[in-house]
Amino acid sequence: MTAGGNDRDARARLLELGHYLITLAENREPNDLTLAAAAVPLPSHEHIFHGVDDSLKLGRLAYNEYNERLLRAEYLSVDLFGEPSWDILLDLFIAKTSELRISITSACIASHVPLTTALRWLSVLEEAGLIIRTGDTKDKRRSWVELTESGYNSMASYFRDKGKKKSKGLRNFTIATETLRRP
Repeated sequence: MTAGGNDRDARARLLELGHYLITLAENREPNDLTLAAAAVPLPSHEHIFHGVDDSLKLGRLAYNEYNERLLRAEYLSVDLFGEPSWDILLDLFIAKTSELRISITSACIASHVPLTTALRWLSVLEEAGLIIRTGDTKDKRRSWVELTESGYNSMASYFRDKGKKKSKGLRNFTIATETLRRP
């Protein structure tokens, strides 16, 4: 590759990082110190996106989505919106960003379906390469489940993209409503 190609790559990467940092800044709530901490470059951390560890912010977005699903269930039947695999992925993603381990039993509870159904969905997710199960070395009755690297990266990409689109949508909504209010 030529030096010019490297310069173009570097400029493109810097532009992408700049856009990403703007998105982080726009989504920051005034009293939320966790987002400020999430924007500190940590080159040795395993979950780095363009030199910035955003795992806390992504975990928070997943936590909000999980809680929104629980709130929805208070008003509308869960049977209408059953997505046990998505609930499991959200739970595992939140755990990963919080550096917590999740047991198979806990993952099944998070799915809000009967145990046998949840176990079936865990098998589907495992076959898809999104999760991995491991036995507990201290207690043979317990097993752990976690996202694979591919599963984590897919979820992180989803929440990064969702955060960008939400930010852009809010900005567009503000512009549209201000335009409508003008005489």
